[in-house]
Amino acid sequence: MIRASVSNRITILRYLLMVLVVCIHNNLNAEDAVYYGLSFSQPGWVLFIKQALSDGIACAAVPLFFVFSGYLFWNKQDAPAYSYAALLKKKARTLLVPYILWTLLYIAFFFIAQSLPVIQNYFINRQNMIRLFSPIEWLDAFWGRIQREGGSPLTYQFWFLRDLMVVFALSPLLVLFIKKLPAVTFAAISVAYICKLPLGVVSSATPLFFFALGCWWAKYGWNADAVDRIRWPELLIVYAGVLVLKFCIPDAPQIANINIAVSAVVLYRLAGVIERSPKWSSVCKKLAAYSFFLYAAHAPVVMATLNKLSYQIIPLHGAWCLVQYIVPTVICIVLCTGVGCLLRRALPRFYAVLTGDR
Repeated sequence: MIRASVSNRITILRYLLMVLVVCIHNNLNAEDAVYYGLSFSQPGWVLFIKQALSDGIACAAVPLFFVFSGYLFWNKQDAPAYSYAALLKKKARTLLVPYILWTLLYIAFFFIAQSLPVIQNYFINRQNMIRLFSPIEWLDAFWGRIQREGGSPLTYQFWFLRDLMVVFALSPLLVLFIKKLPAVTFAAISVAYICKLPLGVVSSATPLFFFALGCWWAKYGWNADAVDRIRWPELLIVYAGVLVLKFCIPDAPQIANINIAVSAVVLYRLAGVIERSPKWSSVCKKLAAYSFFLYAAHAPVVMATLNKLSYQIIPLHGAWCLVQYIVPTVICIVLCTGVGCLLRRALPRFYAVLTGDR
């Protein structure tokens, strides 16, 4: 059974977590600057602030989406009316159709942009050169994991949807193992995640681990609201300590995992504070209706375009680096949310198809 408090917090966090995903995708660093041929020099304090968001608390956003998906799935599959066929039919509507539709929209956009002489020089990334696609590249544009850099599809943030669809397709096996061999299953998935073992069917063990974690949360009825007993001063001190460690030792996987755990607690705790405020709770629940649209619309075009414009307008040195980080991110979030709001009002049926009827 889905607890009302958990359901409320999941809804409250949907848009906030998507905002954090946008922050992840706008984080110019020294390597990117070299790639784009930019003169770039940011102070350490700016780097720390950017990492606190994009490489700190935002790192818990995608894992939490997998955890929430697992939690909701387990509660529904435990219901008498559940069937695997009904699950696949629903996920085809809510995941597969938007996945294909948005990919086709971006393919059409790149094709048109690359056909117009006035702007074609801004869309010369070989991975997105639609006219030059081979049959394998066409397949890769939809699925990724064949030749594309990073193993992501053309709409690169859709790796999450792709892996989530695979996990749902394999869910009967996961349910069987969790019910029959809970300890062995937990150990096996945890080892695969910690040791970064390749699983083949998904991009990494991360989706499976966090989805399964959500299943265990539901199966054993863990009281997640217990995090409310942690006082904010202690929680923020721990979080600050983790951020410092991550800043000093950025490539340590153990610290990265601790950061995800602590950040998840901070976000879930924050959702509890928002839940107790009728005004802010209402605002977050209304914005939740635009979370998927923001997710699908912000990349690979809008955020990239705003970034490239900002590189030409905003100096990339000193405190200006923080301005360049904040301004395109805020504009992207406001623009995508605003367009989503207008589209939902003007063409509600089309908006429903684009967002999986959310």
